[in-house]
Amino acid sequence: MVIRAKRTSEHLALALFAGILLYFAHSFLVNEVFIPNEVIRSIASAALSVLQLGVPALMFYAMQKRAGFEEPKLKKNREGSAKYNVTLAFGGFSAIFVFGLLYSAAFPMAAPAIKVTGTLSFAINAASSVIIPAVFEEYLYRRLICRELTIHGGAFAVIISALLFGLAHFSFYTFPYAFICGLILGFVYLKTGSAKYTAAIHLANNLFAYVLAIIGTKISALDYTNFVMLLAIALSVMALGAFYTVIPNMNKFALCENGNVASSAFLTFSMVVYLVCAVLMNFI
Repeated sequence: MVIRAKRTSEHLALALFAGILLYFAHSFLVNEVFIPNEVIRSIASAALSVLQLGVPALMFYAMQKRAGFEEPKLKKNREGSAKYNVTLAFGGFSAIFVFGLLYSAAFPMAAPAIKVTGTLSFAINAASSVIIPAVFEEYLYRRLICRELTIHGGAFAVIISALLFGLAHFSFYTFPYAFICGLILGFVYLKTGSAKYTAAIHLANNLFAYVLAIIGTKISALDYTNFVMLLAIALSVMALGAFYTVIPNMNKFALCENGNVASSAFLTFSMVVYLVCAVLMNFI
């Protein structure tokens, strides 16, 4: 298992390095290449967003399969009725969204910037900002990475997958928010055992944030502030109700059935180099 942990760390670092290269390609296209047609520009940007997340996921999955590593089996969630999972997912969404409102109020530079263009371009950009991250990030960071890291233990899997998720946003201002979101999403993933719930949380959060950003351009600052405060209070109350329902019956993290591997095995040379590069990228 120690050998597997080290090989997995090396595979993961290589896959995430590919994500960095594709991030540079995406940034170059958006910021440096002149594409006069707005629709084509939006399609190219969306396609690179898919590649930036899809290629690392495929690389990591393929390397793990080629090495003969079967996916860790999570213990079946004893609380795992659909009602329990949906309630937990709603609580997770509410916590993430309210935290996002507070964080964007404290750090406006971390809030999403919405550029309203032509109808088709706007739809493509919306899909790129809302759907693509929800599907591909949850598959990569929860379904593949968090699940694999359960060989080190549930808490380790949640924390490290959240750290990698936060660093992959390549923004000093966004990292704290993304890291906290990653912790909540990882927790929900291990409690439900399914990435479909975290993808739903991620999708709902992106959609609400996107719509809220548009509303902010349509109404006065005072009306917007009042609206956001009422929304935050309402979601906070509902989140407390959701967690009050599920927490009393909640057991500890679902862990890998094969036992835990020392966390130090994860810090291979390749992973250390990647982490250093990713940290530096957040300050560029």
